[in-house]
Formats: sequence, structure tokens, C-alpha cells
Amino acid sequence: MGRSYLDLLMEQVPGKNNYPADLHDDLMKPTTTRLEPIPASAPESQRQTALDHQHEDGDLNSGYYTRVFMGDRDAMGRFGFRRGFNDPAFWAAMTEHEEIANISMTKSPHTIRPGQVCMLEGEPCPRINQRWTYAFPLEIVYQTPLASWNPHGIQTVVRGAVSGTGSETDPHDKAQELGYFYRTPAEFFGSCSAGIDATDSADTTNGAVYMTGSDGTAKPVFASGNPIITNCIPGVGKLRTRYPIMPLHEEGSASWKEVKALEKLIRERVIPQAEPEPESESDAQSKEMTLQLMGGGADHQHEVQLTSADYLKLLTNTDVWVESSHIEQHSHRLQISMSAPPDTSSGVPTYEFDECQTNGLKSPTSHSCGDGHNVLMEMSEGN
Repeated sequence: MGRSYLDLLMEQVPGKNNYPADLHDDLMKPTTTRLEPIPASAPESQRQTALDHQHEDGDLNSGYYTRVFMGDRDAMGRFGFRRGFNDPAFWAAMTEHEEIANISMTKSPHTIRPGQVCMLEGEPCPRINQRWTYAFPLEIVYQTPLASWNPHGIQTVVRGAVSGTGSETDPHDKAQELGYFYRTPAEFFGSCSAGIDATDSADTTNGAVYMTGSDGTAKPVFASGNPIITNCIPGVGKLRTRYPIMPLHEEGSASWKEVKALEKLIRERVIPQAEPEPESESDAQSKEMTLQLMGGGADHQHEVQLTSADYLKLLTNTDVWVESSHIEQHSHRLQISMSAPPDTSSGVPTYEFDECQTNGLKSPTSHSCGDGHNVLMEMSEGN
């Protein structure tokens, strides 16, 4: 709903002006706010950072890809906006490159009718020219030092023919970045203990092959690219380096609700579920839930999604900030705490919110939102 960790990653990706970009939107005058409500001097605030302190209050560098921003208050009292009107997963960055289509507009405080010439203090109204590129993140790929590590001194080319079959008696003569990028020594990896997931079937890496080292002998090596899950590193285990970003644009639509209702029907009636086991620590680490914000005489409710990370923080008496669903042209940002842990006789935790912000405006009343919402509860099976 609001600014998230994915935004912190995208805000480090420059547009077509590359990393030196320092561009500002003179029309919208966007700014940004801190993602976490803790002081910048606090040690824990350094866990989430973006390039040039982009997660702090101040002018937004529009030369980097952003999705949400703060601006002047509009007629509805809102000052938090998204780049895409109908697409919440939409990032944009300004550029000065003339190859990009130009958007030109007149900046004037007056109302201009068709056929009239815009004049401001005896001079033609200034025009603003902007060029924008757009980004849609598909996957997060974490780079590792293996991409540049070449201890065997294997000759490497970007493209070109590679001879040999890759066997110990007939090794490849060179590594190719676009097809045979094998340079990591096989002894760097080892066997994993039981319980660690196997390599993902979507990985394009194979087993060890033999490449010719700088001393002319055959060296067993593994691929040095970016696998979904690496081979086992002794003392470390297997590491996941690639995460797909799943599209959620259907969430909240009528078709989405019907599919989820069908899923619930199948789980409860077609496939009878056994009595659930007591929640273990591993269950808590994967627990996600939906809360409902209601009460106070308002004729609508909001859904609030808690991730597994949020739930674990609540279990340790740490408050979390979450964004509600967007209903009736507004959403709420809540500071949530767990007042009763889930090990009570009822087994159901009690949630409270100490502060509520409606479209960025803090409610003057504690434990209440500007439109009167004062109840936060876990959605029951019947909701």
C-alpha cells in the first residue's frame, strides 16, 4: 500500500542520466519521508537506507526510480501520491536525454481558456519540459563475489567459440560470460546437512565441469553466475540469490475475492482439514494475517496486512507501522502493538494501535483515527 523495502531498492536504481543524476520535478515538487518512524540517529534506522538518504525527509531526487512521493495537499486533503494512477507497482525516473519523448506544459497560476495566450507579469508563461522513463521490477538478484573470482586464472571472453567437452581429459579451453561461465573452484562447495532444500529446478547451472587453468591443467569448477539457490558452502549452507517479484495487481478486485472464496470453500469442505497442531516457533516465523480496522461510527472498514516479520516483532513487544487498504479515497497508517500474547486461554492475541495517520495527517486522539475507527481485530473465519 505504502512505501516499502522494495521502494528502498528501486530508489537506488538511476534513470537514463545514470548515477550522477540530480533532477527535480519543478511542477509537483515531490519530497520523501522516512520509511520508519524512528530518529535517523538511532542505530536500528541504518538497517534501511537508500542512496543519498532518499528515505529521509527532503527534496526527492527524481533522477532515480520512485513509486510514491509526498507533494502539496490536494482538494481532498491528501499529500501522499503514487506515480501510477491505476497501477500501484509503477516506478518512474526523470531524464534529460533528448531521445526520450518530451512532455511540455505551461506553468501558470491563472485559468487559461482555449485560444488565449498565457501571460504572466507581461511575459509569456514559462513552460516546463520533462522526460520520464518507467520501470517495472520483475526480480531481485543479489550479486556475489563469485562473479569476479577467478583463482585458477581461467581465460575468459565475453562471447566466442569454446572448445573441448568439459571432461577431465578434454577440458574447455576458456570460459565464456554468455554461455560457459564456469570459474568457481569445485572445492569451494561441499555437502549439505539434511533439511536444506535442494537446488531449484529453474536453475540453469549444471554440475562441475573441467576448464583449463592458467597452468595448463584441467580444473574442476562450478558455474559463477547467479543461481536461484547456490550449492552448499561449508559452514554457511545454501544461499538464495534470486527472488521473483510476484504481481499483485489483481488483489482486491472482484475476481480476486471470488478466487479466494473458492479456495476457502475447497480447503474447508472439499478437503477436510485435521485439527491444527499447536503453533511452533517455525509456524510463527511464517505466520501472516489480516486485521480489520473498524468502529467509531464509520460506515466502512479497512484491511490491514501483517507479515510474518511484523508478527514476530509484535511477539517481542515491538510496535510495527503498517498501511491499511485504500477505501473511500483514503488509507490509514497505524502504529500497532500486541496487548495480549497468543498464549492466553483463548489463544487469540489482542491488537491495539497507539497512533493513526489518515493520508499523512495524525489523529489528535490516541487509539482512534480521524474518521472514528477505534477497533483493530483479527478477521474471523466468517469475515
